[in-house]
Amino acid sequence: MTLKSLSHFAGASSTLAIVSLMYYIVSFSLGWGPIPMLVMSEITPVKARGPASAISVVVAWTSSFIVTKVTTLSVLNKPVVRVFG
Repeated sequence: MTLKSLSHFAGASSTLAIVSLMYYIVSFSLGWGPIPMLVMSEITPVKARGPASAISVVVAWTSSFIVTKVTTLSVLNKPVVRVFG
């Protein structure tokens, strides 16, 4: 199989990538995504909610970014079996 013979999959693969990204964003938003903000608003006093909200959002998004980058780099550099198994 050559690269030229796979060129007809180019449109389908880009559509699959966009659909997969949309699925990830929706499932993250409906799952564990908003939990840090919810917990933060329940356990902090009213006067500290502004700064605590900012810190909570920065930590949550930074953690998500790090996990996404580490997983992506691990999968690209090693076989999936060695990363997740």
